[in-house]
Order: sequence, then structure tokens, then C-alpha cells
Amino acid sequence: MPIATIYSFLTYPLKNKPVAKPMTGVEVPIDGGKLSKMLTGVFDGAKTDCSIPVMFTATDQKNPVRTELIALLKKPSVAAAMPLADRLQLATTGTSGIGLLFVCIGDDAGQSRVVISRFPADEGVVAKHGGGKLTVEFVDQVFLKSAFSYKAATYVSSGKPDDLWKGHAIDKQTNHGMQDIAD
Repeated sequence: MPIATIYSFLTYPLKNKPVAKPMTGVEVPIDGGKLSKMLTGVFDGAKTDCSIPVMFTATDQKNPVRTELIALLKKPSVAAAMPLADRLQLATTGTSGIGLLFVCIGDDAGQSRVVISRFPADEGVVAKHGGGKLTVEFVDQVFLKSAFSYKAATYVSSGKPDDLWKGHAIDKQTNHGMQDIAD
């Protein structure tokens, strides 16, 4: 399944807090480099990783998140993906911490598919060998797609007005039941 577009946003835990920073995002080039290969793996793997069915609830046959997804798929851009990133940021608690959000769009058997994935920040150490010596440095914002700590959701769109109500998700950061993930 070819991935066509990737957007990324640095998100902060702002649930019940005033917005501290304006949201910024970037389009990630699909250039065959390590990052685009990893995100292609996330996009391709979401079909099996995201095994928990989720559904949008509706008021008068409308749901604001579904509307944002439809707008994104109709005209993909950083600006169109930003409301989803902002919405996630405003719902993220301090427990989840800072995260790096990726919105990936591509083809799924002739239909459009979107995968939204969040990697949490962690601390780490970078070691570099060069010039005959080793340098070691502490890094406080390392974002890892770990088998135990990422979240993702995927939705497929046929382009019909009544689609995108159902999708699938995975949340490796919570040990709660399916209802918590769906919420």
C-alpha cells in the first residue's frame, strides 16, 4: 500500500491547561530515508496492529473529528491535519507527556486510508564515534515507536458521504479496556 503524504506535529499534554504554544507541523518527505521507511512501516502495519474497532458517535449525523478527517482526505495539507493534532493535544494528560504525532495518508486498494500515530517522548543517550573518540550525550526528547508505548488509529475512506464512521485503533500506553481506547 503506497503512502502518499506524511505530516508531523509535536504535541504537548494540555488537557485542563491553557494553551501554551501555538501548534506547528511539517510535511515529512517521502524520500526513501530511514524516517520515511519507518513511517511507511507504521502505515502498512496499522492494518494489523490496529485491531480494536472504534466508532465515531454522532449528534444530528455529524461528528467534528470525522468532519476534520474528511476535510484532510479531500485536500491534504499541514493546515488540514492541524485540527486533529490540536484536538489530540487538548485531550492529552500529563501521564502521556509530550508526543510526536504523525498523520499518514495513502492508498488502500483504491480507497484512501489515513493512519494517525503518536510516539511518546522518552529520555535517552546518544553515543557517536568519530575522530578516534567516543562522545556520549543525554537527550531529553527521544521519540520511539516501541512495541509497548505507541498509539495509532486507522480509517479507510471510499469517498462516499456515509463512510469514515468506523475505524480501528491500538493503544500500547494504556492497560485499560477497549472502552478507554475507543474514547
